[in-house]
Amino acid sequence: MATILHLPHLLTDDVVGSASSGVAKRQFTAYDGFFIHRLETVKAKAQETSDEFETARKRAKKCKQAFERVRKERFDRFMNCFEHVSNKIDDIYKVSLSLSTSL
Repeated sequence: MATILHLPHLLTDDVVGSASSGVAKRQFTAYDGFFIHRLETVKAKAQETSDEFETARKRAKKCKQAFERVRKERFDRFMNCFEHVSNKIDDIYKVSLSLSTSL
């Protein structure tokens, strides 16, 4: 979105030939000031964007860590439940088999 300025009036023979005159120097200085201001504005915007990116990156990292923590907790709880149920089913089958063989 950079704006490109065309300044053909500065490149005429009159201005180039009279570049040593005070008016031409002031014109160039004015344009230099404009471009310096524009550069500072762009640098500030780039810094702001960089700061926003870092903030978003840190926030995303925290969210990912929270997600992974919940994911691990859910997995651990599921495995505890699964082991408990598996052990109970195993006990039931053992009792069931022992009763059926004794009859």
